[in-house]
Amino acid sequence: MNDVLSNISILTRGIQSFPALPAVVARILELTSDPESSVDDFLDMIQCDPSLTAVVLKLSNSAFYGQVRNVGSLKQAISVLGINEIRNVVVARAVFNSFKQIDHGGRFDIRSFWLHSFICGLTAKILAGEDASADDFFIIGLIHDIGKLVLLNALPLSFFEVIENHSGKPYDLFHCEKSVLGTTHADIGMALLKRWMFPDKLVKAVGFHHAPEKSGKPETIPALIYFADMVSYLTPSTDPGELDALLSDPLNQSRADLAGILWDEVSLSGYLNELNLRKDEARETFALIYS
Repeated sequence: MNDVLSNISILTRGIQSFPALPAVVARILELTSDPESSVDDFLDMIQCDPSLTAVVLKLSNSAFYGQVRNVGSLKQAISVLGINEIRNVVVARAVFNSFKQIDHGGRFDIRSFWLHSFICGLTAKILAGEDASADDFFIIGLIHDIGKLVLLNALPLSFFEVIENHSGKPYDLFHCEKSVLGTTHADIGMALLKRWMFPDKLVKAVGFHHAPEKSGKPETIPALIYFADMVSYLTPSTDPGELDALLSDPLNQSRADLAGILWDEVSLSGYLNELNLRKDEARETFALIYS
């Protein structure tokens, strides 16, 4: 009990000591939540940052966004990508840059961590389908595991103990965290995002992405991120026994209803095939934003 209390105290201090994200993140979140904002508002914000401008222009011409014509102006690029996608790019670059220095003697690959997070965001959009909130799902998928970085920074020995002792699947790691640390990366991520003043729906989705039914009321987004996290670790060649176990789990069936997705063999195969088709383009897009 004393160890658990000590860990939580250390993690609380770790959250409080984390630097704030750049002001541009607060501004982009403000603009995207304001129905009165215009393309010109985003143009004014982006063109002050030459490197961000270059990334937005390149992305607007990328295959990942289905572009077949040349986009030559920043204003046109913003219109092509849409304001929510611009928000995703700004937030992604900010969180990537905030944590690039994490290394711990080569024991932790920060680039691989963010690549998985990016793929999780893509998976969330695939699962969301035509849902109007699909862009929100992407950004939540991108930051769903951010609490792991707080754990790594504040309690590196315990963090690596969790990694080394965990014998299950990557999407089940939080069980081992709870046993060793007394808390999980989801709890820590939720506390960090509150400190950064992220919108409540993003905070709750990160905090409950391993237990969406505990979010206080029926919530679609945490449940969908739960599946996005899981599916992003799977491939069409994943052991059929593992897939069968995930499909037959009654809890997964109830969570699928909560997420508003189909959870059966045919649907899962479709999710995995689409994800597999889009992964190469996603990696190229990630590399562009991460650079």
